[in-house]
Amino acid sequence: LPKRIKYPEEQRYVHIDLAVSNDHCGIVMGCIPKFVEMDRGGGLIEKLPHIHIDFAINIKPPKNGEIDFGKIRGLIYKLREIGVPLKWVSLDSFQSVDMIQRLKAKGFISGVLSMDKTITPYIFCKNALLDRRVAMPEHEKLQKELRELELNEEKAKVDHPPQGSSDVSDALAGV
Repeated sequence: LPKRIKYPEEQRYVHIDLAVSNDHCGIVMGCIPKFVEMDRGGGLIEKLPHIHIDFAINIKPPKNGEIDFGKIRGLIYKLREIGVPLKWVSLDSFQSVDMIQRLKAKGFISGVLSMDKTITPYIFCKNALLDRRVAMPEHEKLQKELRELELNEEKAKVDHPPQGSSDVSDALAGV
């Protein structure tokens, strides 16, 4: 695994879209290895981050069981143990208080970033994707979620259609 980490010197950010038993959990880790200049026309040049996504994970709850939050924390701890410079870990607000407390106790900068409270992370994500400033591995569920996302103007929220999901795309937007 350590040899698969591109840009090993860059600090990493992880976002976790937690779930317990009725939904999937999404986890994405990425970094910003460089900034690129984007020509917006009319002499306007913006210097913006190029985002490298190391991995996107979808965790399905076991049948008649719950997702083990301890194993998710174990993944975070293992990443740091093998030398990944993982500094920030954010979570959606669902069931996150205990996880955040435990991560902070281990020295991570951690807090809540909810995709349900603001569309700003999705706006940044959409712009970066359209600018082709995101390098990420193939992930069938993530690609499907991104294609199907909808803006609910009434709730001022980016959401999935009925029978759809946004677990991994929420984690991507969080990064």
